[in-house]
Amino acid sequence: MGDTYLINGHMWVYVNSTTTGSVNGFKDCGNIQGPAGRSISSITGPVTDGLIDTYTIHYSDNTTSTFTVTNGANGANGTNGTNGDDGRGITGVVKSNTNGLIDTYTISYSDSTTSNFTVTNGNSITGATIDANGHLQITRAQG
Repeated sequence: MGDTYLINGHMWVYVNSTTTGSVNGFKDCGNIQGPAGRSISSITGPVTDGLIDTYTIHYSDNTTSTFTVTNGANGANGTNGTNGDDGRGITGVVKSNTNGLIDTYTISYSDSTTSNFTVTNGNSITGATIDANGHLQITRAQG
């Protein structure tokens, strides 16, 4: 007997023979694939009893096994921390000025400070028509 090779699931052994079924001195000893293995189909759970969770493993051969996980008990609550500093809140927003299309708004805060922001408004549309060529004609207010 000599070298052995696995080719496409078949075991080929060098026997230095030219007998029927031999190829260049090698004899095909047949398929050597083993039986199908067992795989996990699913895991279910947990089923909880106190601090213990039980899980069930379901296998492809219709057998099962279980394992448990022991959880720790909840710890005691810690002490409350100190209160933080008061924040700054908005106490009001008013429109404080208008200049043409630009409105200015003033925001008042709970710490007695203010800030401003502006809003630029667009012109108002006063009319719309379709001209002889089928185009939309818009008339805007002057401002």
